[in-house]
Amino acid sequence: MKIKYINNRDLNVKAREKYNKVVLKSYYTIGIIVTTAILLLGLYATYKLSDFYITGTGSYIKLILIAVIIDIIFIKYIKVKTKPIFEHSVDKMIESGQLIIGEKVVEIIDDKMICKDELQCTIYNMKSFESIYECNDAIVICVQNIAPTIIIPVSAFDDEGVKKQFINLVKEKSDYIK
Repeated sequence: MKIKYINNRDLNVKAREKYNKVVLKSYYTIGIIVTTAILLLGLYATYKLSDFYITGTGSYIKLILIAVIIDIIFIKYIKVKTKPIFEHSVDKMIESGQLIIGEKVVEIIDDKMICKDELQCTIYNMKSFESIYECNDAIVICVQNIAPTIIIPVSAFDDEGVKKQFINLVKEKSDYIK
């Protein structure tokens, strides 16, 4: 099976969206852990202060609301700040030669996938593919579970049947994809 297509920057930015969401989730988790620790310290301090001062449940509710607001602000801040960083990382990959923009050919021969462009030819053992998914009009194949390795636009396939045949062939040849 042979597929010809043109790779561009926008396709790569869109196709890496799922990978970026996984990275963002780790940032969110860290933020929630930190604010939970701050909340617990605040609750403990309020509890200890209740020995000296009269504190009602209102103090505890205020602390919880403050922690929730901090979490919401943190998540919004991370979303706004990381989008340009992810787009910039695609630009850096293009500049460094890790990502070649232009015409590409993907060919499957036996258990190998051969990806050719004007500068290089890369041969992948299809047994090492860990996932394949469709994201924003692209088929994304990952060697590592979350890092996009091969990105093919859906428009490269003649019809839906050829696309499904390609996906099934990749799944069949991989040792990891079920």
